[in-house]
Amino acid sequence: MTAVDLRPADYGRACAELLCDILARRAGPDTVRHHSWVLDTRPSTTGSHP
Repeated sequence: MTAVDLRPADYGRACAELLCDILARRAGPDTVRHHSWVLDTRPSTTGSHP
């Protein structure tokens, strides 16, 4: 199965940290932080199947 793993636990933690930084005025409300993700592909999607 091909799927995108957004790493929800890491993403949630990053969101909470950003919210705390905004509330504590360590970051502006327009701050952008990038979050990593993983694309898990199945063999039939990559063309590796027989």
